[in-house]
Amino acid sequence: MRLIPTKTIHTRDVTIGSQGRWNQTGISRAVVPLIVAALAVAFMAPSVHAAEMTVGVSTNECSLEETITIQVSVINPTQASTPIPDNTPDFQIRLSPGMANPARSSNVTIINGQMDSTVTYLYTFEARPLRAGRLMLPSFKLNDAGTTLQTEPIAVSVTKRASNAADAVFCKIVVPRPTAYIGEPVSVKLEVYVRQYQQEGIQPFNAQMSLNLSRFNVSRFGVFTDALSNSPNYRTVKLRDERGILTDHFVFSWETTIYPSKIGPFDFGDILIGWSYPTWLRRGFMTLEHGRPERQFRLRPTIPPFEIKPLPTDGRPADFNGAIGRFNFTTTATPVSVPVGDPITLTMTVRGSAALDRISPPLLDRVDALTDRFELSGEALTGEMTQASKSFIQTIRALRTGVTEIPSLPFSYFDPESGAYGTAWSAAIPISVRPAERVAMPDGAAGGSAPTMTPLSETASGLRANYSNLDGLLADQSGRIGVLPLAFAAGMPVIYLGALVMVRRSDRYRLDAALARRRSARSNAFRCLARAKSDSSSEKVAHALINYIADRINLPGAGLTRVEAVDQLKTRLVESELITEADLLLEELEMIRYAGGVTKSAANAADRAQRLIDALERIDLT
Repeated sequence: MRLIPTKTIHTRDVTIGSQGRWNQTGISRAVVPLIVAALAVAFMAPSVHAAEMTVGVSTNECSLEETITIQVSVINPTQASTPIPDNTPDFQIRLSPGMANPARSSNVTIINGQMDSTVTYLYTFEARPLRAGRLMLPSFKLNDAGTTLQTEPIAVSVTKRASNAADAVFCKIVVPRPTAYIGEPVSVKLEVYVRQYQQEGIQPFNAQMSLNLSRFNVSRFGVFTDALSNSPNYRTVKLRDERGILTDHFVFSWETTIYPSKIGPFDFGDILIGWSYPTWLRRGFMTLEHGRPERQFRLRPTIPPFEIKPLPTDGRPADFNGAIGRFNFTTTATPVSVPVGDPITLTMTVRGSAALDRISPPLLDRVDALTDRFELSGEALTGEMTQASKSFIQTIRALRTGVTEIPSLPFSYFDPESGAYGTAWSAAIPISVRPAERVAMPDGAAGGSAPTMTPLSETASGLRANYSNLDGLLADQSGRIGVLPLAFAAGMPVIYLGALVMVRRSDRYRLDAALARRRSARSNAFRCLARAKSDSSSEKVAHALINYIADRINLPGAGLTRVEAVDQLKTRLVESELITEADLLLEELEMIRYAGGVTKSAANAADRAQRLIDALERIDLT
């Protein structure tokens, strides 16, 4: 690895005349500093150097599981621009996400009045080999003010790991069984194996020292991202290395629970583990130092077969509401003695080993034994969680007298261990339902005498006997309907149909998440691009474009890489020009993410992304 030394600024004192001599020539003392500064500038005019570029690598030998660190130094460029590697089928090269790119340094040397100034931009790349053999790291090129700067290719020897040998660092995913059902909670584990580092004269590394070699800042963890907030568990195992010698390995593990939502091979997301491993250490003043460049691993885990199956349709109970696991179901009611039509609070409690927070309320409207005797309130049941149970509260009302119990209620679930549906039944609750009470209120005040009842008498006048103004009663009281009421009545069907269309459209967006994502994809992307312009962020431009593609095809945007996004466009028969433009734009965004001059590049990239999105809007990507 080429190191850039730190230079020290050297100056010398310059004495110009004396106070008396300056006074004798008649020059004002206030002008002296200006003259000194002018002479200093004249003596110390900086020398100009042509731009140059150099390259260095961390190692010339590695395995397929390792990455090579490449540092490209650009000295005295006209402007800061990222060097571009030539295309190669042997390596995957990108700017190192864990480094400042570029790292800028400057130094000035003044010798005998001559000032020498240099500015260096250091770009750190990482190269992952794609095959074994003697390979060539490609040249890096940079166009600086019409001049092309280019480095020389570097030979690297890449070896395979022995098929029965454990490398210094490797990782894998552990699943409890090769299949699971959709929606089933499954505990999965990510394990990283790190060989215990040993060197003569140095105490062997313990588990904490081995964990300190991790490079989580350049890692991606897919479905295990949330599990990283907890410290890993670890154990020690013995494995044979490439020489066949049994060595101790520390196994660090992170565990999480997944809930598969798609049928087919389960997607664990984008997982890439960064880890370093010493080559040779030496003792420093206080700590151990790397005497030779350390090995840099970027590892993808070994993924076992893991298939997600649909829930069977045979034997599915009518009240099944998606609960997966094994459960107990109990109910309580209060009060248990009520008049007809009075509310009864029914509390239903679910217990089980599965994730109770994901349990939906029982579908009581599908239980005929309950709906035949009781009216159910229409409120949504949210549920209340405790440490070991989840409760739902439903209000019911008896429809008639003679109801003697709240019947036994079902809670159906699917048991993944047996592969069959089961139902937990609550116990029936005895209740008493009496007729509703009626209250007759007297006309007088409370505590007054009872009202006097006058005997009814029959009259031959009929209803006319109740009215004194018969002419007013028999007069024609028909009225005419005006123009506005007629117009309003005629418009009611149109208003109803319009409201019906709006409600159905709203329900469609609410129930069809994929359609809602497609409809809002362009507006969401343009909002993100507007923020990218204001923040001068090339990363937000790439995020907006990839998320737009994910929204249009209804895929998770967080785990979609550039290559996967381009492949999705290819499978949907998008025009080759648009695919090329998308691939080129995303590739450039990766390269300029940490480069100098990002403000201009990000704004230009955002405009290109907007034009590309407008073009993709005219194509059906479903």
